[in-house]
Formats: sequence, C-alpha cells, structure tokens
Amino acid sequence: MAHSLQGVYAPLPQSLSDSDSEKEISMEPVCTGASNSAMKTSAKLENMSRLNGHFSFTSLNDDMVKIRKARPKMSTMRKAAFLFSILLCFLPIMIFLWILPCSESNTCPTSIFNWEYQQGNIELKGKINLVHGAFQNSLNLALMYKGGMDSQKVLKHGVISFLGSSGAVAWDFQQENEPMEMNCSIIDVNGNGFNDCLVIDKMGLKAIETITGEAVWHAHSAQEKSIPQLDMPVKVDDFDSDNVDELLSIYKKESFLLISGKTGLALSNMKLSTDCYTISNLTLVDLVVKYSCTVRRQPTRYFQIFVSDLKKKYHDSTEVINPQEVDKKLTDNNQVIHETGNCKLMIENLGPCPHCRSIVSLYRPNNNTKIKELRYDNAYVMTPISYTFKENSIVSLKGHVYGFILKIWEWKDSKKLPPTVRVYKRSLPANNKTYYLNEISEIGVLITFNETDTRIINASLVDRFQICTNTNNVSNCQPEYLTQRDSLLIADMDHDRSQELISYSSSYVRKEGVDGDGWHLVSFVKVLKLENELPKLYEYK
Repeated sequence: MAHSLQGVYAPLPQSLSDSDSEKEISMEPVCTGASNSAMKTSAKLENMSRLNGHFSFTSLNDDMVKIRKARPKMSTMRKAAFLFSILLCFLPIMIFLWILPCSESNTCPTSIFNWEYQQGNIELKGKINLVHGAFQNSLNLALMYKGGMDSQKVLKHGVISFLGSSGAVAWDFQQENEPMEMNCSIIDVNGNGFNDCLVIDKMGLKAIETITGEAVWHAHSAQEKSIPQLDMPVKVDDFDSDNVDELLSIYKKESFLLISGKTGLALSNMKLSTDCYTISNLTLVDLVVKYSCTVRRQPTRYFQIFVSDLKKKYHDSTEVINPQEVDKKLTDNNQVIHETGNCKLMIENLGPCPHCRSIVSLYRPNNNTKIKELRYDNAYVMTPISYTFKENSIVSLKGHVYGFILKIWEWKDSKKLPPTVRVYKRSLPANNKTYYLNEISEIGVLITFNETDTRIINASLVDRFQICTNTNNVSNCQPEYLTQRDSLLIADMDHDRSQELISYSSSYVRKEGVDGDGWHLVSFVKVLKLENELPKLYEYK
C-alpha cells in the first residue's frame, strides 16, 4: 500500500548536493538573541520525517509565530505630494477639453483686443451687421462685398463674416449677383435662437444662417424658384401657424408680398386700394405697417395699415385693405440730424462727388444755439455715430463723456492712368473706357463735449485711392463713396461692458510684383477698444 504523500515532488535547494540531501536537516532560529518564548516556539517544529526525499510537517500549527509589520503614518509633505499627483492626473483632461480647442475657429470665449484685417480684391459695402457665431459670448461681423471691377471670377460678389475676436474669416458666401441690401437683425428663420441674415439682390431675397454661412432658403413661389424686385421685408405675426413669424415685403413697388419666414414660400400677394404710382420705405412700428406713396406730380404721401388687417386679408381673400393716410413732417433729404447728450449734430452733403461739399453743424437742442460749424470742400461726410461713456471714464476724458465720430472723404487729386498700368494683374483694356485715379484723404474726426465745453479733434488721416472709368460721360468708380457711408459702428462685441469701434474702408493699393507695378483692390476691417484709445488723444491736447 503506497504512502499518502507518494508521488508529490518538491525540488531540492540548489545549495545542497545529492549527498547532503540524505542527511538530517535541522531548523535553527535565525535570530539568536530572541526571547525565550520565541526560541521555544521555533524549536517545536517536530515530527519532521523524510519520505521519498520530501519533508512532512505534522505539528506546524501548534505554536505559530505571528509577525506584525509596522505601518508608519504619512508625513504632511508626503500627503501633499500625494494629493498633488492626483490633481496632476486631471490636468491633461482639462487641457484637451478647454485649452486646445480655443483656436482661430473661436470655439472658446475670448476677450476682444485691437485688430486689423485685410481682404484682397473685394469692396466692402453697406451697414456693419453683428451676428452670432459658434460662441454666444462674443459677436462676429457680417458685411456685403462687391468684387473688383476687373475680376474674372463668376462668383466674385457675396457676404463675408469676420471673427469678432481676431478678424479672421469665419465664412464667405459667394454669389454671382451683387448684394444690394442686408439686415441680420429681423428674424430667426430656422429656430436656432439666433437671427439670420436677409440679403436682397436682383434675383430676390435669401436667408443666410450666421453660424455656418449657408443659405437656408430663397424666396420663391409655387411657380418660380426666385422672386425678383423685392424690398427688404419687415417681420409680422405668424399667419400660417408654423411657429415662425412671417415676412412682409414690397413687390415690384406696387403691392405687399407675404413670405413664409420658415420656408421662404410666397403666401399671398396683397393689392392696395390706393392710387400710388410706387410704394417704398416699408417700416413696422407697434404692429402698424407704414410706407410712403409716390403719386405723379404730387408730393409724397404716407400711409399705414394694421397688421391685424393684413391677417384678415390672408385668411379671407375677399377682404379689402384700406390704408390710412398719415401726416409726416417733411425734411430736407440732404440734412441728416443726430442727437446725443445735450448736443445735436446736423450733416449736409451737397452736390455730386468729387465736386461735392459738406457742412457739419453742432447745436444745443434746448435753445437751438449753433455751437460749431465745419465746412469741407470736395468732401463727403459719412454717417456719423454717437457714443456715451460711463462715469468712470470722466477723469481720463476730462469730463467729455458724450460725442460723435465722423469719417470724411476729401478728394485731393485726379489723374488719368496710362494703358500700361495694371489693375489686379490685368492691363487696362484698350477700348473707349478711360481710367482715372482719384487720391482721397480719409479723415477721422472726434467731437466730444460736456455741459460747458466742446472739442473737435482730427483723430486720423489716411490716404485712399479710387479708380473710375468714364464711358459716354458716365462715371463708374470703385470704391464708391455711397457704399462706404455706413462704415462705422460702436458696439460691445464681447459683452464686457466696454465699447468697440468697428470700421471698414476699401481702397486701391499700389503693389510691386513680377509683372511690374499694379493697383490692387483691398478692404480693411479694424476694431479698437474705444475707451482705451480715446484717452490717448487727450494726452496731447
């Protein structure tokens, strides 16, 4: 009968030879200086027998020695280092989530600083529109543009958006037709919470989404893909119950066209029971639609219609709309009046440019007393903008917390360009066109005032160049001064309660290249922290 441990293998220690394995092995305590109890315990490893070259322990659990390891407490420095190492593990996560994505794509909020950006071969035009981009805490810019006169691109016109934080291009919507008018503050057509840009050109009306720069819809009817001869619409109530307000526009200067704000589909063409030859200047005030009426050989008349009457007409085509005539104070079309604080500014632009002249008058509105008058020959004053500073700016501005900023174009010289001159890499065509180069001084004027004092400061002076063609005594210039008249805006783009001055200008610039000297059309967009820059002007005054 075999033993119960037979066949169990246990290797011999390498320090023992075959002859040593046959000898008795005694287990002696390692620590000779231990206590008597420990010595006795280690000596009780008895009944050790060798079976087939193996050891058998029959009384190992009689007196087992228990060894307890010491666990010293962590010092304060080690605890701090341990906690710091844990926090350090979260640092890469924070970097990848919040720091690396903050790039030129404006995916993270940033404060706006002074910047200037140049865009070649386009002429910026029209009003500066503030639009929402990828980030809600800062606003971007949206502007119409016209391509260069000698550009051969098919899609050389369009709408462009600049990042408010840096001036980089956010998107560029290119099209064949030159945009005539744009408004980005009327309606949100797709329900994303941000107003979209409505653009008018000769093909009609379109809506452009401000974050991606893509067209949402083009105004159309059931029969036509586009509807030309539309004016910039106003927003009215939701007539068709699709949870998006509708748009009301003037169609062919003779009727009202109701357009779905959600799809751009023409809903109703509403005829008016008046003897107007043309209608224009559509506005909406307190649910009342107002417009002007031109009658042959008579002064302009003004009418109004309640939105509720238009809704009745939409639901019942037999309903007759009877506009109410209203009085409107007639003003000189050459006079533009602006007010801020305790001053009134009146601008008069007289005659066609470059042989035009301008008069700038400053009044006290309470008694209509003229304070200052400035006259400019061969000049045109763009639309001025007013500003008001907070009380904490009174010291740095020496009490002048109200004022106006003006941009003036003053024509200096004109000369005929020879055929050898190149405009945007192309020689001037040898036909009946004559090209002229006009030199213009762009003057920035700052008007500030308080209760007792008024200051007028020439803040900037820049040379601009305009190229004009003359065909059959018809002049066509680029950049056109009328398209530049709304090139100033003051706004808080980053919502930090400070104001930014936004401006743009277009000009031809002479550049040297491999093809020789040439004139290139360039547009400049500039943003300044207004409250930081204006006090610098007072340091030298």
